Amino acid sequence: MCVVIFGITGFLWTESIAWVKSREPKPSTPSANVPAAPFSVKLGPILTNANGVIWAAQGSQILYPVGVATFVTLTNRQPNASMISRLSMEIHVGDHWIRMMRIDTRHKQIYAGKDMEKLTLYEMPLLDRMADNKNLIQLETIPGWLLFFVPLGQRVPQFDYARFTIEDVAGTHWISDPLKTSSDDLPHNLEDDMYQRKHFGKTIKTGQNMSKVPVSSIPPVF
Repeated sequence: MCVVIFGITGFLWTESIAWVKSREPKPSTPSANVPAAPFSVKLGPILTNANGVIWAAQGSQILYPVGVATFVTLTNRQPNASMISRLSMEIHVGDHWIRMMRIDTRHKQIYAGKDMEKLTLYEMPLLDRMADNKNLIQLETIPGWLLFFVPLGQRVPQFDYARFTIEDVAGTHWISDPLKTSSDDLPHNLEDDMYQRKHFGKTIKTGQNMSKVPVSSIPPVF
């Protein structure tokens, strides 16, 4: 069993991230000669680690720090059904694109809290779990969170745009236009009931102790 945990600290990550030189991000201009995009992505709240930290745990064996949680709504716009095989996100910092390291949350649980000995388990909607082995029919939409690894002690840089790369099992490959971002930093008071319900979902169990689980300095492999 795997788990994901929310706590408190701050950091930035540049190792194991792809830095790609780019021009200023500008949406493409639609053309009658250009085929319609096979997918569309709507970007929702982005939680960064300015005041908090997210953890992804492999059972009770190891914890993976997470610096960014992004809420995404994905729609299949192809006339045929589509099963997603790859989904990644890059953030725009200065004149570079940084590829974030996504954590596979399909078999993970979500926790939140500042005290690692008293964490709360939540039922959090996760996009890769919803898309797993699912054939999306034309115009079908799935919303959910994506979580991204950041080593403990490093700070996520400020970014103004994000873009997504999506592939499906039929070989369709699509890169979204740059999407303007707005962040919602994790508050000092993670126990605020309205905040928890807005971002983490239904409470399942409280008082979970993960204080003795070791923390990884390298991203998970999946």
